[in-house]
Amino acid sequence: MLDQKRHTKILDSRGLIYESFQSITATLRQMKNFKQILLIPLPFWVGTSETFLFGVFTNSFITCSMGVEYVGLIMFGFGITACIFSLIVGYVVKFEHRLQWFLLAFLAYYVLLITMLVWRPLASDIYISYIIVGVSGITSALWGSVMPVKISISSIMGATRKMPQRILQRQSIIQIAEKQQEITEQQQQIIREQQQITQQQRQISQRLQTQIVLEQQQAQIVLKQQQEQIRQQQQKIVCQQQQIAKHQQQFMQQQITEQYQYIVQQQQQIAQQQEVIAQRQQELSEQQQKFAQFLEKKCTNTTTTYDRNIRYCWLYA
Repeated sequence: MLDQKRHTKILDSRGLIYESFQSITATLRQMKNFKQILLIPLPFWVGTSETFLFGVFTNSFITCSMGVEYVGLIMFGFGITACIFSLIVGYVVKFEHRLQWFLLAFLAYYVLLITMLVWRPLASDIYISYIIVGVSGITSALWGSVMPVKISISSIMGATRKMPQRILQRQSIIQIAEKQQEITEQQQQIIREQQQITQQQRQISQRLQTQIVLEQQQAQIVLKQQQEQIRQQQQKIVCQQQQIAKHQQQFMQQQITEQYQYIVQQQQQIAQQQEVIAQRQQELSEQQQKFAQFLEKKCTNTTTTYDRNIRYCWLYA
């Protein structure tokens, strides 16, 4: 949203030559600034250091001692360290002076040059080459993140000092107009985004409504199926209850018949016992009669003997 919209045109050979001529004249105009002239050795230094690293170091130190297959692997460390420390330095430079980082990078690179001058590369010393490449990546990150800012600031400051006030006012007016255009474009984009959001919300609401309707229909179908299942289960339960009632009736009838038969058997047994008791009573009555007769006989005998004895007593007397 904040990017500037520039209408580019496809140029022919004359247009390209004209643009290159304008860029060359602009660079020559910048040479009038003394600070720009003082900053010229820095890009040359950075370019020569990187050419030395990518050309001489890879050819003389890596290829000769370790082999060509280690060139890409070792230089991969250069890219990783340069990427990581460029992010770190770009954030830390906001709080510290740039001169300190320049001096630190130069000292580190001079130490690397001295070590490469003294060191004799061997195949077993591969870790030293990784250290050299890592430190050179740190120095390139320091130069690459600090130097363009320094050059751009010096060029802008030198150009703005020589501009008259009218040009600055015109530029400020143009900048204000551009900002207003950007604001209007941003507002239009916001309105478009809001319209898109409303359309998306409508689509989402419609989808949700359709989903809700479908879910309700599915829920109704499921409820109907469940109700039918419940009815079937109730019918099954009623049938089971009827079967249970029949079984209970049959069981009760069986129990009643069995109890009746048992009672009849007991009554028969009681009748038999009563008959036995009656027979025993008859036998006892017969025995009692016999015993009574026996007693009567004895009594008669005793009375006769008693009378006889009395008579004999009277006679003796």
